[in-house]
Amino acid sequence: MFNSLASPYVVNIRHGFGLVEGINSHLYIYSALWNVKNVRLASIKVTDYTFKNLQCVLYYTLDNSKPDLYMKSEIEQRNPIQNPYVTAHINCPNKPMENQFKGDIPMFVGFVENGSDKPRQFFPVKHLNQSKDVTHEFTECVLTMHQWANAALLVEKIEMSRLFGADRTVLYDTSISPSVDAVLRMYAREWAEGRETLEDVVLPREGGKQIRIQYWTQELAMDDCLHRYKRLRRSRRVSCPFKTRKLVRSSGGETKR
Repeated sequence: MFNSLASPYVVNIRHGFGLVEGINSHLYIYSALWNVKNVRLASIKVTDYTFKNLQCVLYYTLDNSKPDLYMKSEIEQRNPIQNPYVTAHINCPNKPMENQFKGDIPMFVGFVENGSDKPRQFFPVKHLNQSKDVTHEFTECVLTMHQWANAALLVEKIEMSRLFGADRTVLYDTSISPSVDAVLRMYAREWAEGRETLEDVVLPREGGKQIRIQYWTQELAMDDCLHRYKRLRRSRRVSCPFKTRKLVRSSGGETKR
């Protein structure tokens, strides 16, 4: 899921929606973030299906030298609307067993609906080290770009953000043109301070056709950006366009006009 560009200064995280196999309904995992008390996952699920016993399986080592930890998940469905898919946030509580240390951090998470089953695939868990000092005080999240082909406008936006003091600009895209992709790679080569990040979103497909989920990718991108770089409750202020205030609220933030 994670891939870096050649530049040592810009990390390109290629996000994809991973379909959870071996369960009774479609569930697409977007990101898994470790925040000390639990693993927090952003996902897309079928609107009309309720998971009654979805269990998280946490893995703490690559070689399975420590037992897997099965925990019942907590699922919160966001903004249900009349569409086949809806955004859902999944919490996997971390309760170390007797032979584990409280500081043990899960490396992967899988899902089953039957406690006797083994997950068919695993999703990497990103560890947010909260002990480190926060060095990025001003992060701008650019919500999902669909069919963006105006490279000049992109350059203007990035440079204006930097002019106004943005330490990091996070770009989420789904279907940008080759010319825009070339601009992003130019910045990846030339930005020399190591504080900018480019992120790509790859939409899930069913039967070879891309799912139309522009609204959900915007909400997931906002949620991921707010929680990936700094725990939201430690942020002093989150600014956003008034028309997108519901996205911030759904991610746990407060908004003011």
